[in-house]
Amino acid sequence: MIQNYRVIMKIGEGKTVDVYLAIKDNKCVAIKVQKMLEDEIKMCYLSQAFIEEISALEKARHPFIIGLIESFLWEDENHNFRWCIVLENADGGDLYEKYWSPKRKVSEKQALNWAAQIILALHHLHMQGIKIYEIKPQNIVIVGENLGGIAKIGDLRHIKEDYFGRSNTKLASTSLYFAPEILQKRDSPLMDVWSLGILMYELLTGGEHPFEDNLNGKNYLTRLPRLDYRQNPSISPQFKELIQLMLEKDASKRISIEQLMKDPFIKRKIDVYIDEMIFGEQITAVLSGQITQDYKEGAGQVVQPQAELPLKHQFEENKLAELIARIKEDGHQILADLIIKDEELLQRLKQNQDIGHTVEWNRFQGVN
Repeated sequence: MIQNYRVIMKIGEGKTVDVYLAIKDNKCVAIKVQKMLEDEIKMCYLSQAFIEEISALEKARHPFIIGLIESFLWEDENHNFRWCIVLENADGGDLYEKYWSPKRKVSEKQALNWAAQIILALHHLHMQGIKIYEIKPQNIVIVGENLGGIAKIGDLRHIKEDYFGRSNTKLASTSLYFAPEILQKRDSPLMDVWSLGILMYELLTGGEHPFEDNLNGKNYLTRLPRLDYRQNPSISPQFKELIQLMLEKDASKRISIEQLMKDPFIKRKIDVYIDEMIFGEQITAVLSGQITQDYKEGAGQVVQPQAELPLKHQFEENKLAELIARIKEDGHQILADLIIKDEELLQRLKQNQDIGHTVEWNRFQGVN
């Protein structure tokens, strides 16, 4: 047992983390458990890395990012305290084990679905100011495989190991997913676009690389500026054009995440998610993150009138009145009067109503 979770089996192991499949209330989860290190200084750094990952997962909550269930310090049988992170179980594994390693091609329809999902996740991370190292097959996991499979970013760690901790297995070199500008030690969100372009090319070609035929990656980055893009006849013209925009070596000319969201090829797929968001309740299972105003304007998306929003997404006048009454009861008459005088308060609140977010009424749990 780890806290209230019954461990079923170990599903991964790295230098700093063990990953277990566990069950609680008939629900399978993945638990990442901090390893004990002999070096106390390294142990402190590892604890800090876990804390940073937990913070990133809290900020990054999104349908296309692996979901954080909870985190805690666990006292093991030797009375050592270790950080544990409980995540939703990626029942479909990752793209490395499902497609890259067996060299299986993905249909363009499936690749487009996954590309749109990853792009939305990356956009959300960029808006939250969260940086990940790179997109690669080991970092993209599949959830709900029986229902067709949703691609999710499965690793927000600053520890350079893949989601399932397979640091000791034979993997494709990580450098094969790095953008050229990493040689100049430059850092930008466009590096994620490059990595995604590499991944899409590999999925569509059964594991081939767009620039390198020697997949051990030796001296790859130093040779990359001289390597030519390898055309592949199995990729359709539409996908070929999009991937080449993503794999532009000159970062100043490379397509951005925001531009990808507006590209007609990707936009058609994202529009499906938005249609579900506006015209059906399925959006809670597909896309609960807010589509930014930038995308809505670029896509020409018509936003549903506020009056037609379901009640759970609306700020209510009666709840505001109830709040004012409670403030008065607590003896803060001056504050209540100030709120009453602010005639535009409810209007300002309603400007922030959004089908992607529910309005919850909760009693304050902090210090009074």
